[in-house]
Amino acid sequence: MTCIENLSNELFYEIFDYLDGCDIFDAFSNLNNRFQELLNSSLYLFKIYRFSTKERTFKRYCKQIILSNKYKIISINLYDQTLINLFCTLCNIDLSFNRLESLVLNGIKINQLLPLLMNLMDLPRLFSLNICLIGDYEDLDHVYQLIFYLPFLKYIKLSTAIDERTELLPISMPDQISTIEHLNINHRCTLHELNFILSCTSNLRCLTCQRLFDSDSVFSTTLSNLTHISINNCYFNFDEFEIFIKQISSKLRVIRFINRSNDTAYLDANRWERLILRYIPVLCKFDLKFFENLSTSHSFTLYHTRMNQFTTSF
Repeated sequence: MTCIENLSNELFYEIFDYLDGCDIFDAFSNLNNRFQELLNSSLYLFKIYRFSTKERTFKRYCKQIILSNKYKIISINLYDQTLINLFCTLCNIDLSFNRLESLVLNGIKINQLLPLLMNLMDLPRLFSLNICLIGDYEDLDHVYQLIFYLPFLKYIKLSTAIDERTELLPISMPDQISTIEHLNINHRCTLHELNFILSCTSNLRCLTCQRLFDSDSVFSTTLSNLTHISINNCYFNFDEFEIFIKQISSKLRVIRFINRSNDTAYLDANRWERLILRYIPVLCKFDLKFFENLSTSHSFTLYHTRMNQFTTSF
């Protein structure tokens, strides 16, 4: 009969990859010499992944596990405001977290986030950042500016718990170009504000906008590397959307969006065909969801028959 002690070190490391690092240390520290050597090995890099934990327990984790093994942590994922407050108080992220690649903080206040972003600039392997802001905030300009200064970042998702109307101002950038390739804007944003954000991300390949609204100014940013775009809630008419698509990239391969403007021009398949053939000729996937507000007396009209145009060979 095979015993767990007969498993190879490599297999244990694979198993540990699916578990929270604090739980692993709780379960295997001081169990026996072999497991102690496994945990102390330079080959063992672990993840912190906590949805909720008692305050007293997490304080112990911070002092006994996280701070003692900063150089071995590759990701930190915290999904509880209390844990984030404790972490920001007890653990200062600095260059000693030199293996950290991914950071998720779901429930952080802006007065905690800004100094944290300053410290993250020293990290040589921080590739992914997922932030959800809670509480009041005046604007997101400074947040985006600090994010774009992170020297190795590839993925960023910025969310806000409150759907406040903000007005982003032009964002100043350093001489180097932002390394971000995947940007997820999970907050209220206008085309005017999107202009400012995308002007700093020329390496962008994938763009996701959760709530995109129209504006008085014309969209003017071109991204030569952009291939994927997803807009989960689009609130402007097709004329503005057409200007946006014509401008942003001719290399788009995937377009996914949900329209909530009630503009029936989105159902004109012939107009879509002309737009795609001329301005996005390499498009491979096209996913359109059109929402219409219905009254109790709703009846089908002529423009509903336009949907049949989407069944052509094109």
